[in-house]
Amino acid sequence: MIVAIAQWDGPNCVADAPYTLHVAINGVDVDLSAVPASQGKLAELPQFQTIPYVLKDLGGHTKLLSALEATAIDLKTGGPYTLFAPTDAAFTTLQASMGWTPNDLLTSPGLDSLLLYHVVEGIHDSGTLGDEQEFSTLSGQTMTVVADHDEIIVNGEAYVVTSDIESTNGVIHVLDTVLSP
Repeated sequence: MIVAIAQWDGPNCVADAPYTLHVAINGVDVDLSAVPASQGKLAELPQFQTIPYVLKDLGGHTKLLSALEATAIDLKTGGPYTLFAPTDAAFTTLQASMGWTPNDLLTSPGLDSLLLYHVVEGIHDSGTLGDEQEFSTLSGQTMTVVADHDEIIVNGEAYVVTSDIESTNGVIHVLDTVLSP
């Protein structure tokens, strides 16, 4: 869960009084000093760590990010979402099994549906996953997630290799396999 706190400090916070805005997200102070402002209004807020930005920082997800870009699926806004994110190695395995080049993946007519099958509305961290749960994906199809001791398995085919990676608009679970809708 992300908690943001903003507090105005100044003499009774009245008009024309000097004031300072203190912002903290999850207990970490956010420095707004580099944010342009005019007439007391912030012109642009700093970029927060949405799902695509977190994936980029993690590394190993360039194929997923390229595919999201190719389809114009927007995980930068909206949410919250739970993304089951296949690694680059998982996409390489899919491409090899289909006899595809990297470009074939990006131009595949079913790419939108394939990617949306990896996204579920809401935040479902590993602590909320039970013995066997079904989730409706953004593609409109159902996936089954089984959490057994320290393992999380999706559709009996993909293992979660890293779980509970937080972003400002959801949570990411890294998969070792691209899911088949």
